[in-house]
Amino acid sequence: MTNPPADERAVADAPINLRRLGRVRVLEALARSRRLSRADLVEQTGLARASVGSVVFDLMREGLVEETPDEASPAIRTGRPPQLVSLVPRAAYARAGIAASACSSTAILSGCWARRPN
Repeated sequence: MTNPPADERAVADAPINLRRLGRVRVLEALARSRRLSRADLVEQTGLARASVGSVVFDLMREGLVEETPDEASPAIRTGRPPQLVSLVPRAAYARAGIAASACSSTAILSGCWARRPN
């Protein structure tokens, strides 16, 4: 059995930061849909309910997302009304990608946008 080339081993051995991946998935889902409940985020991201809750809590603490009540909910309902989560309009966001190997590295920044505070 032969060993794979060194650059292939480096890619295979690179650890995946699941917490950051969860953050990216939540932010991308909110960028697509504007306002979502945590249950919707679980469905769209494929993350566990506890993971979505933890990621949303961290993003709220950092001022990137905010909670708003669902005004469209019917007046008569059982249980707690869903809290919708949305991106904070005053925050800045960017999509970035980095590829690195033993010989070179590349960084790409795209989709960068920001809004001025009111």
